[in-house]
Amino acid sequence: MAVTSEPPWLNKVSGTAPRNGTTSHTISFGFTSTSGSYLACFIHGAVTNTASGWTKQAGPVATGECALLTKTSAGDSSITVTHNGSNYAVHYVIYEFPAGTTLTGIDSTTGSNDTMIGLTGLPGSEQVVIGAVGRVAIGSETGASATWTAPWVEDGDLFIAASGTDGAFFTVGHQINVTAASITPTTSISYSGTWGNAQREKISVAFNVAASSSAVNGTATLASTSALTAAATVIRQGTATAASTSSLTASATVIRAGAATLASSSALSAAGTVRINATATLASASTLTATTAATVNGTATLASASTLTSAGTTVRLGTATLTSASTLTGTGIRIVSGSAVLASTSALTAAGSVIVRPTAVLGSTSALTAFVGNQNQPGQFTSTTRAATITGGIAAPAATSSMWP
Repeated sequence: MAVTSEPPWLNKVSGTAPRNGTTSHTISFGFTSTSGSYLACFIHGAVTNTASGWTKQAGPVATGECALLTKTSAGDSSITVTHNGSNYAVHYVIYEFPAGTTLTGIDSTTGSNDTMIGLTGLPGSEQVVIGAVGRVAIGSETGASATWTAPWVEDGDLFIAASGTDGAFFTVGHQINVTAASITPTTSISYSGTWGNAQREKISVAFNVAASSSAVNGTATLASTSALTAAATVIRQGTATAASTSSLTASATVIRAGAATLASSSALSAAGTVRINATATLASASTLTATTAATVNGTATLASASTLTSAGTTVRLGTATLTSASTLTGTGIRIVSGSAVLASTSALTAAGSVIVRPTAVLGSTSALTAFVGNQNQPGQFTSTTRAATITGGIAAPAATSSMWP
């Protein structure tokens, strides 16, 4: 897997399912998981835990049970857990990881101290390791709190006192980018009140977390200098904004809808794809390189000095405008439809193609070189078109021509 950044999951929720007088709990995630993603539910209490459609990867039992339940999401937004006792509270920490995530190591144990169980035989590439420990509260316990010290990060620290039925304490933490073949999670727990039960239930597990996609919708903002690398996907909708100098590299995909804006100096490289629809704007000096494809529809604008190089493709529809000094080189293709305008001093070089349809205008002093084709059929050339320079390709019609021959 690639190096993981925080947080390594798509979504996470933690909490306590309270006593409810029954032998089951339906726990809402608070989000709808993506179909195909990997769900992992760590759950602990003074009862056992099973869930239909979920696989129990571990379930050490002493006074209570600490269980890990996993499944491939079918768009789940909740889990229903069945217990072997009635009216018990349980704690949970639930993760959603990207599709393709796999479990690469797991071990579990019980014991009378807080020392976690170690993992061995890990693959040696970056893994996300999670440790979980729970302790049942049976009477006069008043609290507990865990401290996870960097590089460990706390994901859950949950306590409920005994009241009619036993309570429990449960803590979960993780570490990213673990490359060692063996590791033991570590945490320090302080207890208050009189703890009459000594037993703990513990699980340690490692995941190979797959690369994720990032969806940015509505009025969300991808801020200045943000980077999405290694096949990341950004779906930009509504009035979302990718701010100045944002980068998308290595097969990144950007789908820009509505009035979204890709701001000045933004770069897309190495086969990146940009689809810009409706009134979206690709701002001044933006660059699309190395077989980048840009699809610009509606009234979108590819602003001044924008460059598409090395087989870049731009499809411009409706009233879109390619503004002054824009350049397409290296077999670039420009398809301009409707009443689109290819503005003054724009250049297309090295076998670039321009297809200009209906009432489109090829502006004054535009240059088309090296086997460039300029076709305007059945539309009309304007006075500005007749001033265009055609070099090394198909000659433009004479100044007196109004139609392509």
